[in-house]
Parts: sequence; structure tokens; C-alpha cells
Amino acid sequence: MTRKCRVLIASRESGVAWASHLKLGHAQYWRVVGIVDPRARVAFGDGCEAADVVLIEAADLIWLLDHRPAQAKAAFEKLQPMILLEDGDMLEVVNRGERAWGLLLHQHLATVTIDRLALACDGYLVITAELVRRLCEDGLRLGVVETLSPEELCVLSHLGAALSNRDIAEVSGMYEGRVKVMTRTLARKLQLKNRTMLAVFAIENEQLLTLMTENAPNSQCLVQRIWRDIEAEG
Repeated sequence: MTRKCRVLIASRESGVAWASHLKLGHAQYWRVVGIVDPRARVAFGDGCEAADVVLIEAADLIWLLDHRPAQAKAAFEKLQPMILLEDGDMLEVVNRGERAWGLLLHQHLATVTIDRLALACDGYLVITAELVRRLCEDGLRLGVVETLSPEELCVLSHLGAALSNRDIAEVSGMYEGRVKVMTRTLARKLQLKNRTMLAVFAIENEQLLTLMTENAPNSQCLVQRIWRDIEAEG
């Protein structure tokens, strides 16, 4: 870097943000231009105007996308967002992003390191090999599947068989309207954009979903056992 990079820290946790401010303040090429609460519309907008990079945790980013999408889009078109997240947040952040986010995984504002921030600003994604493997094998979504109700598991399995809502209602004994609502709920929970993507996910994990549907009361224990078997085989 030939000049100091101007950093805005956007956080609802002022104490945590201040710890990050102190760390960046001692770095040669970084200059913190402010700490703002992302919920403060004017302060956040003004801060973004004065910065090159905004450091923001996933929960705060999601709040902005939910409550002020227009402001968030306008702000992030002018500066580079560095999103601090854990793997549990990754599906929602990546699927909702309208641009390539700078992602700093397994970190919070209080623990961000200068070298990782520099890598993110240069376009690199610092990510563990274990998380790459889990993402490739739908490990994160399978973790969500553990929490699904027997009805949701049933609908998801039938989506993989390419059944219509009416057909699913007939074979499951549910009302067609109930099936439609549960399909939308499944898309939201699994962070899949549409019915087709739900069906593809169900097909790719057909064996697991079938076993879980047949053993719904003990599905969580079953998923854990099957996931361990998959890891052992890999």
C-alpha cells in the first residue's frame, strides 16, 4: 500500500469496536475514520462517504439488508465491505450478497488481525480447508436439516422426487396450502433460492433424507452418525 487505507468500523457493540480501533490505530497503513452504529442512518452514511473499507460483522450486515437495503446497496457501491463472520452465517451472507463481499471467516471485530484484513482487501479469502470441504459437501445445509420437523423432512424428500404440491399433499395427507408454505420455509431455512434448488439438494442427499424421514424422532442422532461415517470414508 502506498497510502493509508481509511477504515470505518460499523458495529452495534461499541466496546468490541473500540478494541479493533486500537489495534488498527497502531498499524502503518490503516487509519480508522470512525466507529458508527449501522442502525444510525445519517452517521453510517456519512462514515461510508469518508472511508475506503467498512468493517462490519455479519449480523449487522444482515440487519442493514433487512431494514435499509437501498442505503446498504448505495454505501457498498462506494467502498469495500469486509464482512466478519463465522461459518454459520456464511450461507445467508453469500446468498444475499449483490457483489463479491470481502469475507474474514471465524473472526469478530475484537479479534481481526492486520494481515488478514490486508489479504481480504487484496481480494483473497482466508478460509480453512475444513470449511471448504464442508461447503463442497453441503455440510452447512445438512446441519440445518438436523433441525427440520418430520413434516418438513417429508416435504423436502418429495420435492426431490419432483412431485407437485398437489401430489405431495395427496401422499402425505397434508393440505396443499400447507405444503406450499412449508416449501417457502424450507427455501428460507436452507438458503436456497427456489423450488428447483431445493429439489437438487434433496436429490443429492436422497439417501440421508430417506433415512431421516423414516427415523424422524431420532433424526438428529442419525445425522450425526451418518456424517461421521461420511467423514471416515473420506
